[in-house]
Amino acid sequence: LAQLNTHDMFPFATYWTGKDVVLRKRVYKVPEKQFVAEKKMRMATNQFLIKTLRQLGFLSRRAKSARDGLGACLALLASSPAKRVLLDLDNLMLTTEPQNMPGTTKEHPNWQRKNKWPFSQIQKSRTIAELLRQLDRNRKVGSS
Repeated sequence: LAQLNTHDMFPFATYWTGKDVVLRKRVYKVPEKQFVAEKKMRMATNQFLIKTLRQLGFLSRRAKSARDGLGACLALLASSPAKRVLLDLDNLMLTTEPQNMPGTTKEHPNWQRKNKWPFSQIQKSRTIAELLRQLDRNRKVGSS
């Protein structure tokens, strides 16, 4: 099984943009010095991820958005030998608010957020449909 993250992790778009570091600072009361260090580490990690995805041919030189990064990461997962790829709707919708922040009770409204979009909008989303078609194509190529 291959997947990008779990319900106890920040959605992909939050991670890609570094908003999770800001949210962690606010919710977990991360000290400023640690926050600055985490921001630097995230920038370095993301640059490494972008460089690797480009070297592997999953991300174009022009691509920079969370949607581009998600497509590249899904293509990488699809090309893996994993028998199954698990997708999260929050990732496909490029949601930035986490469902759950472990270790919190009053600091974050865990398991209370509704989906970003109603199901009818999810069904009609061209972005989601294209990401799923791309994943399907990559899975078929990987299994050949």
